[in-house]
Amino acid sequence: MVSDPSHALPDPKLDELLLLEQQLRSGTPLAQTHALSPAEVEHATFLLEQLRLLQSPLNEQANSPPRDESLPRKIGKYRIDQLLGCGGFAIVYRGWDSDLNRHTAIKVPLPRSLVNEDLRHRFLQESQTTAQLVHPHIVPIYESSEAGSVPYIALALCDGPTLAEYLKEKGPLPFETAAQIVMQIADAVEYSHQRGILHRDIKPANILLFKNEGSSDPSFPYTPRLSDFGLAKILEDAALQSRTSVMLGTAMYLAPEMMNSSTAIGSKAADIFGLGAVLYELISGHPPYFGESLFQVLEAARQASIPSLHTQSTNVPVDLASICHQAISKAPQDRYQSSGELRDDLQRFIKKTPVNARPLPCCRRLLRWMQEPARTAEASSFVLVSSIVLLMWLIVWPVAIPFGFRFVKGLSLEELMPYTAPLIILHGVSIFLALKISHRKLWAVIITTLLAGVVGLFQSAVVMSWISPPYPNLYANERTRDIVFLLLIFIFFLQTLLSAFAWISIQSQRARN
Repeated sequence: MVSDPSHALPDPKLDELLLLEQQLRSGTPLAQTHALSPAEVEHATFLLEQLRLLQSPLNEQANSPPRDESLPRKIGKYRIDQLLGCGGFAIVYRGWDSDLNRHTAIKVPLPRSLVNEDLRHRFLQESQTTAQLVHPHIVPIYESSEAGSVPYIALALCDGPTLAEYLKEKGPLPFETAAQIVMQIADAVEYSHQRGILHRDIKPANILLFKNEGSSDPSFPYTPRLSDFGLAKILEDAALQSRTSVMLGTAMYLAPEMMNSSTAIGSKAADIFGLGAVLYELISGHPPYFGESLFQVLEAARQASIPSLHTQSTNVPVDLASICHQAISKAPQDRYQSSGELRDDLQRFIKKTPVNARPLPCCRRLLRWMQEPARTAEASSFVLVSSIVLLMWLIVWPVAIPFGFRFVKGLSLEELMPYTAPLIILHGVSIFLALKISHRKLWAVIITTLLAGVVGLFQSAVVMSWISPPYPNLYANERTRDIVFLLLIFIFFLQTLLSAFAWISIQSQRARN
């Protein structure tokens, strides 16, 4: 996805920044050929030293304080005690605020996230806006500022793991615990939505678990809090706008409509999908979409239906499964209309009262199924294979006559070809159309639907003896003729049906785009 072109940077600049980040991560010396501003070079040089420090043996144990001279003494008013780690967006330190006598987490963004003054300003503005969110399940931001050329965010220091780390260690959670976590995060998201702030990247890695010794659930002594509000938008408008149009967010938690959207990411419906995806993983142990590569994950999100939670575990309560599946419905209009509705339904589940979530009616589920992109691939494959088989079957008869095979005894080419030649052309055209359907050509789907329907009606008329059958001498036995034509009716009925589904699917995809 590419956002507003007005924020795009020239490709040479992007190439230099992406190369710069590779150099930072690999620890190689910075080349002096980058066309960067002095502030960007200073920022990058500062981060290079910290990334080298992360790779040093002195920091292999997270709890041991670093003893490297390259660790900055202060960032802003915060004394830096420890280098905690590096993620896809920023380097994180543990700092000490001597004014308020408390430890804080200090985030310093990586260069590609702040490649020009406009983005640096937007980063600070976004952080300052998010700092206004005061909610028990949102990580508090204490300050957003700059120390010389180095922008930073000071926020509450988490004394526990992320939800992603916890899941990796513990696996699926008890159903009520999972519902409780997502209910609390949904409340935080509803709070932010009411203030016009989207999160855009809800996933377990962005949910921090703060220790809570007074928790009502002894098996889960944590308070979940959502972090990194709005920062995905900064990344989108930064160097990720390269020629390859890198997909934002984590694909495994990305709403399906984002796969085919050319607009900037982010909507309330997409945040609701993210909440549902987190709930799905808490229950099943894995996200709704997963694969061995990014391509497989994106293709699964675009093509496949999400496996039912009941296929993951037969013990999943029906109400909880209904809530989850409504939140992760492929069509945004089928999801909860607000995070508050999702929160309230999860609260009903926890209190063991009837929930509002219900499976879609059969007719709407059928329509959603027909609109999925997989229907086009299925139609193309079936029309192609069946047309090739029928074409080969037709060619066998005229080829066998000159060799005098027994099954064509009594037939001549003069008698056979007036019937066979048009059918060979028909199936050749069908093969061509099937190939065009695979490229999502609407005109090919329309022609195939009509053509297969007409041929199927013709064969039905033969079976019903409404018209004279072709090949009068070939099918002297009426029983044999009817069996063959019933089989052909079935094949062309499927071609018509699948082509009609592909017609609906392509039109639906075009409407969404």
